[in-house]
Amino acid sequence: FPSYNKEKRESRPRELDIIVTKNVLITSHYNSMLSLKKIFDACNLYAEEKERWMAQGSGYLLYHVLEALWEDCSAKVNRIDHKLSAIEDSIFHGKEREMLKEISIVKTNIIAFWKIVRPQKGILTSLRDISGKFFGPEFTPYFSNLRNHWARVASSVLTQKETVESFEDTNAALLNHKTNEIVKVLTVFSVIVLPLAILSQIFGMNTSSLPLQDDPRGFLIIMTAMVLGMITFFLYFKKKKWL
Repeated sequence: FPSYNKEKRESRPRELDIIVTKNVLITSHYNSMLSLKKIFDACNLYAEEKERWMAQGSGYLLYHVLEALWEDCSAKVNRIDHKLSAIEDSIFHGKEREMLKEISIVKTNIIAFWKIVRPQKGILTSLRDISGKFFGPEFTPYFSNLRNHWARVASSVLTQKETVESFEDTNAALLNHKTNEIVKVLTVFSVIVLPLAILSQIFGMNTSSLPLQDDPRGFLIIMTAMVLGMITFFLYFKKKKWL
């Protein structure tokens, strides 16, 4: 079952081994499982809870143990949904660059989550098919519900995988568009400035035959020509809708 690591922001698998007979349920696990711990703490602390969980045999207890774990999986899936909603809002509010890393983290988490829950299909299908013979026919609906719960979780995770991939493509497209707009503006600015730079370099040459060299209005005339040239280029690019 998946366990979320807050430091690395990814889901990691936690193994739960179960031995079950008609009267006994034994669980073995290397790491703590909060959902499982809640059940057994309740049974140890409260007699009525122990009666509720264990009075109907190991099949009923097994069902509720697995149901609690799948409910925990559903809660984790819901948290991923909330994260995807936050990413969607950020993407369309101009935070494409910040979302590059965030999308990668969530995508990695979803893929890891799917790798953990996908193999459970065969186990839960087998448990559903054999439960009626082993525990009694009245238990078949319980374990069918577990199999359906897995299907809902799996469907949600696959949908999230498609969603985050779509967000990744959309975010990349928006970021590329923004970058292209910046490059376009810089290119147009360079084209506007280039003739003016050439003109200023021409009049900056140390020769005795430059026009307007001895004219007291020479500087003003040259600056006026440069400004008019800049305005002309700007209006031309505006007309062509390049700006």
